Amino acid sequence: MKGALNPKIFRELNKETGDDLELRQLLTDLLFEESSRTGNWWYKDFYRKIVKAYAQKVSAHENK
Repeated sequence: MKGALNPKIFRELNKETGDDLELRQLLTDLLFEESSRTGNWWYKDFYRKIVKAYAQKVSAHENK
């Protein structure tokens, strides 16, 4: 991993996402991806893929 992530970020993330484990995982994945790709990178495809997967999980959960 190129970038460093402050543990305070994760404490705040846990606090703000509450019981929404899917949202917490989505944001954690995004943080790690961003930190591992410092500088310029083409993020659009990655973001679309990860947000689509999150939306499908939430949709499936709501339809139960």
